Amino acid sequence: MPGALWSRGLLDATRWPHEKPLPELIRVVVAIDPATTSGEEADETGIIVAGKDARGHGYVLADCSGRLRTPVRTFSFDRVQKFAR
Repeated sequence: MPGALWSRGLLDATRWPHEKPLPELIRVVVAIDPATTSGEEADETGIIVAGKDARGHGYVLADCSGRLRTPVRTFSFDRVQKFAR
């Protein structure tokens, strides 16, 4: 995508191998970049789960972004609970 911060090639080249277990994570966070509206015409709400290992390396564990039909304040807690299971 023109103007993107990272190219698909860079993301693929730095992706963690699926067959290799992740190192122990010392911190896991959920980050939310809410859209200002909801519904089919709204921008996407960015929701990711990321972790950091003891060496300071970061890992995106899940990307739950999308167009939400309900405001993020009521929706995001449900997404976090699903990931925690």
